[in-house]
Amino acid sequence: MPLSADDKEKILAVHNVGPKTLAQLEMIGIESYCELADADAADLRFRINAELGGNYFNALGERVLASLIETAKTGT
Repeated sequence: MPLSADDKEKILAVHNVGPKTLAQLEMIGIESYCELADADAADLRFRINAELGGNYFNALGERVLASLIETAKTGT
């Protein structure tokens, strides 16, 4: 199931997260904003890179994912 419009809005509200990252999260099967609270940034980075077949997410991208995860944990 794809992310709801509300979940997409919450994800896109996080600094440095844009439509491309949102699409990549959906591509690897993230189905809800709340699901991100239990995620691991390194694992998400690995899964996105594996799906895309290359090193598209670097250490900076992983920090963005970590920020997104932290925001999901706090609900802000």
